[in-house]
This record gives sequence, structure tokens and C-alpha cells, in this order.
Amino acid sequence: MRKLAIAVAFAVLVTLGALALDMLLHAASGTAVTLDKFIIKTIITFATVALVAAIVGYGKVPGAVSAVVAALAFYIHAVIALPTIAFGQAAAFAIALGVAYWLAFMRVMRLKKTEKLSFAVTVALATLALHWGWMLFIVTLAGNGAALSFGMAAVVLVILFVLAFLATLLKSWWPGIVAGAVLGALALSFGAAWLDAVVRFVTFSGMYLLAYVIRGEA
Repeated sequence: MRKLAIAVAFAVLVTLGALALDMLLHAASGTAVTLDKFIIKTIITFATVALVAAIVGYGKVPGAVSAVVAALAFYIHAVIALPTIAFGQAAAFAIALGVAYWLAFMRVMRLKKTEKLSFAVTVALATLALHWGWMLFIVTLAGNGAALSFGMAAVVLVILFVLAFLATLLKSWWPGIVAGAVLGALALSFGAAWLDAVVRFVTFSGMYLLAYVIRGEA
């Protein structure tokens, strides 16, 4: 049971990290990031990474297999749904997934409690993806507006990284909860709604705890 829980936590962090990197690439190139693509990539990537981790395990080969299979599955689905999709987008997603996998496994699971920078990057990327997905949901529900631009996403990512890194200095799980509360308070101070602030608190704290759980499990 613990093995399955670790695989699920690992897959969540890798999936969201890959989505964050992929969305940053889309935003930087001016390509639209839509809610339907976000959901589809989340499902495909999570299922792939979780199954490979639970059945085969972790490592460079499972990571490469996960990246290729998930990107190929998304490409096949996209070609059927959107015949104009470029192969380069799937290739870029495979690279993003490979980077996210490397961060979560090689720099968090494998290096145990010695690596703070990569731990903070992993938490920040996963939280950014959830924030971005939440904003896409709000924008889609409203029928207008825009989610995050590349510049705004970069600023949010830096804030998330700083909070996560500072929390790691205390070497326990609860600083992640405190950092999440600080993030929610910051959101309120900049005029965010209470619901949005709560979402930021829950997502950051949740991703921090998941990263803390898998730390040192390899």
C-alpha cells in the first residue's frame, strides 16, 4: 500500500511539473493553453507515470519510457481531435516530462534530505500548474478573459520557489503549511478573492507535503 501511495504522490508531482514547464513553453511561444488540453495531458501523463512507477519502479529508463509513452499518447489523441497539431509540441512535452521526472526522482527521491533547491523547484512547478489550471477553469467558466501570461507565470513561479525554499530550511513538514498560508495571505493582499486565496494555500501546502512524503524514498 505504501509503495502505491509513493507512486501516486510521485506521479502527481511529475505530471504537474511537466505541465507547468509545457505551459511556460506555450506561453513563451504565444501558443494558447486551454483547459481541455490541460485536463487531457494531466490524465494521460498521470496514468502513464503512476503505472510505470508502480509496476516497474523508478530510474532513468522508467523515466524515459514514461516521457515517450505519455507524449506519444497525447500526440495520437491530439492528431485525432486536432489534425493540425505539430509533432514538435509532443516532442517538447516529452522533454518537459523528462525534466520534471529527473527533478522529482534524481534530485528529490534519490538525494534524500540534502537537496533543497531541486525540492523547492519541484514544489514550485507543481503548484504553478495547479494555479494555472485553476485560472483556466475560472476563465473558461466566465467565457472571457485570459489566464497567466509568460511574464506573470514567471513571477508567480519565483514567489513559489522562494516560499518553498525558505520552508525547506526548517527541515520538517509543517513549514510548508505555514508557507502556504503566507501565499494565501499575499494573494488576499493583492486583491484576490477568498476562494482564490484558499486554493493557493491548499495547492501549495498539498504539493509541499507530497514532495516531503517522497523525499528519500528511492
